[in-house]
Amino acid sequence: MGAVQRLATVVIVGLVALATVLVLYLADENNRISAEEENQREAAIERGTDNFVQLCLQCHGPAGEGILGQDAKFADGSATGRIGLPIGGNTYATQLNQTGSVDGTPWPGASEDGVTYPGGFEGRTEWIRHRITYGKLNPDGTYRMPAFWDGRGGPLNSSQIDELVTMIQYGDWNAIYNHAIETYGGYPTPGSNPNAAPAATPAATPAPENGGGGTSAEVDMVDIAFEPTSVEIPANTDVTINLVNKGASQHEFKIDSEGIDSGLVDPGASGSVSVNLPPGEYDFHCPVPGHTEAGMTGKLIVK
Repeated sequence: MGAVQRLATVVIVGLVALATVLVLYLADENNRISAEEENQREAAIERGTDNFVQLCLQCHGPAGEGILGQDAKFADGSATGRIGLPIGGNTYATQLNQTGSVDGTPWPGASEDGVTYPGGFEGRTEWIRHRITYGKLNPDGTYRMPAFWDGRGGPLNSSQIDELVTMIQYGDWNAIYNHAIETYGGYPTPGSNPNAAPAATPAATPAPENGGGGTSAEVDMVDIAFEPTSVEIPANTDVTINLVNKGASQHEFKIDSEGIDSGLVDPGASGSVSVNLPPGEYDFHCPVPGHTEAGMTGKLIVK
């Protein structure tokens, strides 16, 4: 009996120790969950920052200041050369997006595009997500902001959009700004691009013997459209299409079917492409992410 009692005692002590460990483990469960959620959030902010720098910075600025001056709450909309609304930086938008209020006054909510958003932080979250997903239309039906969801032809899937929303609402805009400076190798002025390659202008195809002489056509690039959207040129003729970027973002002229591409043209700069085409109609577009989907397309009519 003595041996049996000793064994029973060992078992009981072991069970008590195991139960104690289990209780302590469960007591710390909330801390572990919070730590894991924080790690996931930080990873989402990091990925969202990368996409912001690549896709959103041109319009919204390296610190999310948008059309407002970086050091001013309300400034002349032309001060920064950006066309996007402020979403962070040293503006009211940081409070609005990260707390759902400005100076303690809750966001009242909104009704846009047939969708009603409740007020406060949760409503603001849904508003930001919807705007990134579906873009923003001007009253005339053109896009002020393109849709970034890949279901609408944009470059981001739903998870990447969620990460971008997380970055806007929880990110440190000083850290985001510093990441942009590092990526661009300096302050990214409107039109700068970390991946920009020298503009490639295809060589003109020699005109056939029965073709005419060289000529030119003019196309302006604005935010976000070509002007005009329909260009007529003669067939079997060397034609130079002169491009002037009058917008605040980089733009590009491309005809996929013919391998014609101007390369990126910076704001305020000019570019050109040389073409020699048989009769027909050719679609051109701006392949900068989101621009084609926002309606930056046109037609080249060759007669």
